[in-house]
Amino acid sequence: MPSIFRRLTDYQWEVIKPFLKNNQPKKLILRDVVDAIRRVNKTGMQWRDLEGNYPKWQSVYYYHNKWSKDGTSKLIMSALSSMERENYDRQAKPSLLAFDSQSVKAAPFVYQERGIDGGKNINGRKRHIAVDTQGLPWAVYVGRANQHDGEAGLELLHQLAGIGMDRLKIIRGDSAYGGVFAEGAGWYGWEMGSLTDVNYKHFVRSNAGNTR
Repeated sequence: MPSIFRRLTDYQWEVIKPFLKNNQPKKLILRDVVDAIRRVNKTGMQWRDLEGNYPKWQSVYYYHNKWSKDGTSKLIMSALSSMERENYDRQAKPSLLAFDSQSVKAAPFVYQERGIDGGKNINGRKRHIAVDTQGLPWAVYVGRANQHDGEAGLELLHQLAGIGMDRLKIIRGDSAYGGVFAEGAGWYGWEMGSLTDVNYKHFVRSNAGNTR
């Protein structure tokens, strides 16, 4: 059962606020904008259905689109992951990441970036993610379900390069991440490895004593 949506606490907002210092509108409260975006992502509701004490949905969508394109959202995600690692006395950036994907059936009104995943018989989209051994996200990409994992994974590599993964040495994934993806990883100087089904399933559950 999904957890109930809750607005940002004062502490959480103080952590996020510095990343939005160049986005200060005169008539909007950015904290409300961020909460509205989080609510849409959490509940799956439509932008037009935003109500209550949130800004107009057009304004909320504008900032969602802006922050997605200019890298603000990715910067916040990587910063929060770094902070969480440091809370457990680990290096801020990981040296090893795992890549995976999941096909998701798209709603009837979604027409862009969708396709049929023949292997899983799903008509919709596919989300791709790179995580460390704690399961913390470092790169996320959503594309059509019929896009090959290796091709889509190149977008994850590009994102990782953009946030300065200076400690990253090894990237691991299943057999889908080969060919052009492995070549791309090598171009960035990252070693491509593979995981067995069992190891892959439990990869993000590695014990806390792992210092990677």
